[in-house]
Amino acid sequence: MEYFTEEKICKYCKQKLAICYDEGLQCLECKNNVHIRCLKRGSVPGGLNGDLFYTYMCQECSSSGNEVFSRNKVSWLQIITLALYHLQTKSPGLARKGYFHWRNHVATFVDRNWEIFFSYDVKKKKKWTGTVAGTLSHFGSYIFLSGTSTFNEPAWWTLMYPKLSPSVISNLHSLLTLEKQKMKMRNEKKSMHDAELFQIVLSTYVTNEELLQPFSISNMPVLPDVKEEDMICTEVKKNPKQKSASVNKRKSVFPTIGNTSK
Repeated sequence: MEYFTEEKICKYCKQKLAICYDEGLQCLECKNNVHIRCLKRGSVPGGLNGDLFYTYMCQECSSSGNEVFSRNKVSWLQIITLALYHLQTKSPGLARKGYFHWRNHVATFVDRNWEIFFSYDVKKKKKWTGTVAGTLSHFGSYIFLSGTSTFNEPAWWTLMYPKLSPSVISNLHSLLTLEKQKMKMRNEKKSMHDAELFQIVLSTYVTNEELLQPFSISNMPVLPDVKEEDMICTEVKKNPKQKSASVNKRKSVFPTIGNTSK
């Protein structure tokens, strides 16, 4: 797959892009690549760490003379992976031994930054938080890691491979899906679980041993607590129809998302 094998050079600094370490976007028009750190605006809209899920046009190709970003349609797997990746890298003090609560942390983070993940015209479905829990469980054997055995209770999750970026995980999952389709076309009986197939795909395309290290509590550093309000990305643009935050302050920094006892 070209994503993992193609050498990419940033059009501005002339240095190589590196998956997970120094990623970037490709211009839709000129096809040149740009590091996230080399973007003229300083970051992608919203500022989520590891967020490459945009269609990008550089300022040289844009008719306005400004960089243009269009949010790609994202799956719930991509959303939750991105949320956990941002939380673990930017707000690790919120975690419990490296794990985040699916409702109090993950769903709340998505709720508070909905306009970054989606767009203003995408409405929340009544039971959207159930999709968060379902997605974590569905991919809980090879992308996400449950903290049930650690805490003797459900609800706590982390990334199984914390050093893999959301874009890398998304592309690996696409390769897994493609391989399953090929097996189906060859009329092969399903004799391999998704977790096993993911391991094959992972070891084939990711050769850096550091990136292949799975999550381990023993490797977690002792960190100071992070304020819960840091879960809100500061770059999100407020909907003009919404009241000013300075006028309409809420008593709690977290929104109420149903029953938080689970």
